[in-house]
Amino acid sequence: MLGDEVSEVRNAAADALGKIGKPAVGPVGKALADRDRQLAAVRAAGQLGALAADLVPAIVKCLRTPGARETVATAIASIGEPGLKHVIEGLQDNAVNLELCDGLAAMGPAAKPAVPALLQLLAKRGVRGREGAADALGAIGDPSAVPGLVAVVDEALPKNDIMLFSVATRSLAALGRIKAKPELVVPLCLRVLESPRRDPDAGRMREDALGLLERFDAKQPEVIAALRAFVAGNPGEQKGAAEKLLKKLGG
Repeated sequence: MLGDEVSEVRNAAADALGKIGKPAVGPVGKALADRDRQLAAVRAAGQLGALAADLVPAIVKCLRTPGARETVATAIASIGEPGLKHVIEGLQDNAVNLELCDGLAAMGPAAKPAVPALLQLLAKRGVRGREGAADALGAIGDPSAVPGLVAVVDEALPKNDIMLFSVATRSLAALGRIKAKPELVVPLCLRVLESPRRDPDAGRMREDALGLLERFDAKQPEVIAALRAFVAGNPGEQKGAAEKLLKKLGG
């Protein structure tokens, strides 16, 4: 029934297998190898939770099936920490690491053991998984990720690189979610504001930096001085946001 043409029937069969528990692990594993039943089998594996930990390598392979991304991410999050080692190993595969990051992000803080591997992925140039790594690190919320995220933004500042810009903006968002190590994040925001670039990508980064300064309630004298200088020298769209932030911070 996992291969039924009707999605409702497939989902019902997957849910039923999940309720069976351990005896269903074998049949679900076999179904994962059948392209016609893969997605329903992934759903069933997710219903099995930690019992399906040994099926994670097969679940990862299903990412090559069109439309599997969300289902796989949900299953990985449901299986949780027992299957984490297999997900971490999968991050080495550039064909699926972006999608695996979805599952790690869905796990949230429970995926903390994956932080070192995610930081390695974040630092790899020219790899599509960098964006997913930034998102996952933000969702996990481990302060140890802050230096790596800061480094990516610094890497992007002098370059006009669309892909790198996307990773940098996601890294700024992750820093906002983690909200730790202001001694690193606040100076980074000031470097973003002081960048001579005036292209749209740099403008977006400045908006993100202003948001971070507000989130950190950064009232240090150097922040106030930098914001005043920014307001005085920038007639662009961010000037109003900077003025509003200055007022909020008491400057």
